[in-house]
Amino acid sequence: MKAGNLDKKTTHRSSRVPFVDAPAAPPRPARRQPTPVSAAELKEWVRRARDLPDIRWEKVQAMRDAIQSGSFDEARLDRLVDLLPAELFGGPDAAD
Repeated sequence: MKAGNLDKKTTHRSSRVPFVDAPAAPPRPARRQPTPVSAAELKEWVRRARDLPDIRWEKVQAMRDAIQSGSFDEARLDRLVDLLPAELFGGPDAAD
């Protein structure tokens, strides 16, 4: 092939020239470094997870149905969400 004469099968573009017809990719969010956890902390979290009550799937399904139908009380959901950290971390508001 002569210089300046392009073969129709040639589609190579120089890697130094960016594609102008391709949209720019959005910037990636910075990754947070994981917080190191000691063996004792890990053991404690595993113990807490094992101590959690079994999931009552009939209640989960009832909540899903109520949310889907629009009949679920959002104020009740807010109260339940507020109790969750206390239950997980054993705070003064923890449910017995």
